Amino acid sequence: MFALCMSGLQAVSATENIEESLKFMGVLTGELIAIGLATYVSEGMIQAFADVRSSIYDLPWFEYSKQSGQRIHLMIAMCNFRGLRTMFGYELTLLHFGDVLNASYKYYNLLLLTMK
Repeated sequence: MFALCMSGLQAVSATENIEESLKFMGVLTGELIAIGLATYVSEGMIQAFADVRSSIYDLPWFEYSKQSGQRIHLMIAMCNFRGLRTMFGYELTLLHFGDVLNASYKYYNLLLLTMK
């Protein structure tokens, strides 16, 4: 969030040198693409694990042997995947990605107002 905010601020505040402004706009675009792709992959993994979990859940596990039933139960427990996480522990989902963009924009506006 801090990197997004500061990249946007540097891109706007570099009014004298257009090359520096373009450089920071490139960094900002790269950050947004990287976070967006990671979020998209995480959402796909969450959905895939949910599909596997629902298909295993519908199996008649009570008809299998005790050991097979335990394995099916273990597979269901392993499919409770909550998504990729950042190094700070935040989940990478589209909902959280929107929250990060919203907070970054608010901090960006706050810093922009303090510079005037």
